[in-house]
Amino acid sequence: MKKLINKLFSYQGIRFLFVGGLNTLVGYGVYALLLFLNVNYLVANTISTIVGIAHSYLWNRFFTFKSKDKALGEITKFVSVYAVSYAIGMCTLYIFKAKLNISPYIAGLLNLVITTLISYFGHKYISFRKHNIDINKIKEKILTMKTGPTKLEWALLIIILVFCYFSYNHLDITATATHGKDLLECILQGKFFEFYDYTKSTAVYLIPLYLLFAIWSIPVMIVYKIMNINMWGTLDYDAVRTFLLWWYKLLPTLFTVATAFVLVKIVKKIGLSETKQKWVPFIFMSFPPLIFSQFIFGQYDSICMFFTTLAMYYYFDKKIYKFSLIMSIAITFKLFPLFLFIPLLLLAEKRIIKLVGHMAIALIPTALCNLMFFNSPGFMDAKDFTSGMIYRFFMSGIETFTGVISYFLLIFMGVCVYAYIKKIDKDDINSFISNAVYLALVSYGAFFIFVLWHPQWTIIYVPLLILALVLNNNEKATSILYMVLSLGYLFVVLYNFVSNVDEVLMNFGFFPMVFNKYFEHGGMFGLLINKVFKTNPKGVCTILFMGTLIITLILKSNMAKNPNIIEEKKKEKTFTFERGYLLLQIAPIFFYILSTLYLYFIYYK
Repeated sequence: MKKLINKLFSYQGIRFLFVGGLNTLVGYGVYALLLFLNVNYLVANTISTIVGIAHSYLWNRFFTFKSKDKALGEITKFVSVYAVSYAIGMCTLYIFKAKLNISPYIAGLLNLVITTLISYFGHKYISFRKHNIDINKIKEKILTMKTGPTKLEWALLIIILVFCYFSYNHLDITATATHGKDLLECILQGKFFEFYDYTKSTAVYLIPLYLLFAIWSIPVMIVYKIMNINMWGTLDYDAVRTFLLWWYKLLPTLFTVATAFVLVKIVKKIGLSETKQKWVPFIFMSFPPLIFSQFIFGQYDSICMFFTTLAMYYYFDKKIYKFSLIMSIAITFKLFPLFLFIPLLLLAEKRIIKLVGHMAIALIPTALCNLMFFNSPGFMDAKDFTSGMIYRFFMSGIETFTGVISYFLLIFMGVCVYAYIKKIDKDDINSFISNAVYLALVSYGAFFIFVLWHPQWTIIYVPLLILALVLNNNEKATSILYMVLSLGYLFVVLYNFVSNVDEVLMNFGFFPMVFNKYFEHGGMFGLLINKVFKTNPKGVCTILFMGTLIITLILKSNMAKNPNIIEEKKKEKTFTFERGYLLLQIAPIFFYILSTLYLYFIYYK
């Protein structure tokens, strides 16, 4: 037993956790004792923090890190880290207790989790950091991408994502969450096939989406039962707010994270370097349209994105039946994957009987979802939503005496014809992958150029844009293009979805809970930009987005023309552009965050 304990404590990480746990007990013990003695909770927190600093420093210096540096310098850094931790802790404690009405005991416990994490990273990388610094390695890490993302870079990205997650949200997900809860109630009551009637035709998607949200609603129902709270009504979407809203937002967020892992598997399957495999999820999660769609807007198109990306993984492995099967699941969530499935299938398979078989596999689940509720009046009424989606295809096209010839469908048909007549040697995997990625890019690209889209839909395009970045020989130019594309996308959204997807998204986040202040209407972002530029740049923003997307498709055509590029990319250990380009790429999100904060605290009175 003694040997086991000695072995465990030989690891610095274990020692740190032990001291952290011990310090948590001491700190929280002092805090709880002072509360018991009727000391003010903020004063109690201050005293317990001072005791914790002294206790933690001694244990970490002599036990955890076994430091022999000068104590004065260490104490200064140690106290500085704790000062930052304390300041953040006081703010969070005040919010938990005064604004969220959480018990001071529970508030203190939650606060300790936050401050412990801050202290851990601060002491590890600042207070007791070893000083054997290699300047060349630092320059290499800062300027190049020869190494994968650092822990600090991941930490900063996660902070941005968490901030967006809790600070902004759109209310569409409240309806879908409510319908998921409704479906769970219908299942428990034995009324599964009456679901669409039960929701009064307000549930407009096929049943798989609501099944996912029904499963996600099980913990909610259990908690409500334990607390003796009645579940909210069928049309009572306003009940899904704050913690409940964040719970439901977590479901599609997990699918977004899962997509990042699938992308890593794809680039590994292709044969790219380990360094690129480490960068791909970082570039993916920091891509502005993805951050806006999932972490700011808070939608569930990421579920469709996940299954589509997973299907692509099996497609690159030439497992076409698995590709068709998983695409069939993706199509039940949204019809978009169909515009990838058909051309990719035609590229991989030329035999008519096989094509018919794969099409059947892909469409049977959607057909079954429709047939199951064919006799439901509520379901048939909800089909008007699908008809409205199809109408969008014909809003932009060539006017003829017989009707409109859709630009998008015209290009899509061209992509399908090209895919079918394109002959690829079955052993030429590079040509197969490069043509597949480019055809998928063009198909979805045409959709976002010629079809009236919603802001959250762009998330389905992101995995393809990331693959296009890592599989071509002009990475630096592509990174700059993506920054311009993201900026154009952001401005197009903010100018065209006024009072819906602009600064008003803050109304359903964390800030109104704390400051009790709401935007009464939207549109101020556009007014602010007009004031800065002395004109309305709406048209320029549209050109930025559409034009950059077209240029991107043109530049990526070399993937299909020269598949040997992939072989060259396999030999490269890292990317050819500098880390700074990633900061440029994520800049539109910083712009959105800073603008909305300015409008919330300064501009809007």
